[in-house]
Amino acid sequence: MAHGRQGAELLRRLRGRRRRLRLPTVELRVSMHCYGCAKKVHKHISKMEGVMWFEVDLERKKVVVTGNVTPLEVLQSVSKVKLAQLWMPPQPC
Repeated sequence: MAHGRQGAELLRRLRGRRRRLRLPTVELRVSMHCYGCAKKVHKHISKMEGVMWFEVDLERKKVVVTGNVTPLEVLQSVSKVKLAQLWMPPQPC
């Protein structure tokens, strides 16, 4: 959770690096209702082995994790602290 101009620049550079490295990215929908929930998820993911970058979006209830991880590993780990499921893209009509 970066803040300000420097934080935005750092996020931009990290996202570019992530694309160049072609690391696996996992997206989860996580039951987060307040800043405390998001902080709990943030702290938990920050301790996961293999995670190179992650973002916790409280407003969208979305967590994005990039690194040497599998969807199942991330889902099982985050599910220890909050109800989570894999993020499914909207189905076309």
